[in-house]
Amino acid sequence: MIANFVVTGLLVIAFAVGLRRVLVGRYGATAAPVLAMLFGVCLIVGGVFVTDPKPGYPEGAVVPDEPTLHGTVHDANPVPFYLTLIALVCVLARRFASEPGGRPWMRYSVVTAVAIPVRFAFAASSYDVESGPGEFHGMWQRVNLAIGLGWIAAVAVRYLRRAVVRRPSSGIRGGEGVEPVGQAGAFAGHDAGVAQGVGQEGHALVAGDEGEGEAVRFG
Repeated sequence: MIANFVVTGLLVIAFAVGLRRVLVGRYGATAAPVLAMLFGVCLIVGGVFVTDPKPGYPEGAVVPDEPTLHGTVHDANPVPFYLTLIALVCVLARRFASEPGGRPWMRYSVVTAVAIPVRFAFAASSYDVESGPGEFHGMWQRVNLAIGLGWIAAVAVRYLRRAVVRRPSSGIRGGEGVEPVGQAGAFAGHDAGVAQGVGQEGHALVAGDEGEGEAVRFG
């Protein structure tokens, strides 16, 4: 469990770095990465500072007379944990609302932002201080984590796909993607190739990404 929290926190921090790159110069370009970074740190804190044993959990554990430091930090961690997550969802919901075709993602984010505190309330209401965590307390906690982390995963995939689509190709090989653009014999390749002209024998010199040309014969 400790490793799960720490590794997931590191992945969320990597997500924050990616957000910073794709949202540069746009709404939420600063707030969203910062909130994602803080949420990732909260995940790591939740793993490093383990909870104290509770009555009946884990089974057979001895409950300390006074809360330990790491137990106190763990028990206080859900407050910044969920606040940063909800704030992140709200910021990106506003961002999606301003994007072409982003309305479905905005609605998904709004539903997520509402579902997280509702599920947290279910988990808190099922906790019994006297007898232990209580029935279904742990289940609601895990449902909440699945909702929040599932939303982060979906947003990460969305932006990753958009970045891949916009990335230029590495160059033209064997004349692929080269089309005539006029009677003068100039040619243009898809994204990376730029035709330099046509020689006397019908060759076009195409420059790749590194500035090295190669001859492609047409006709």
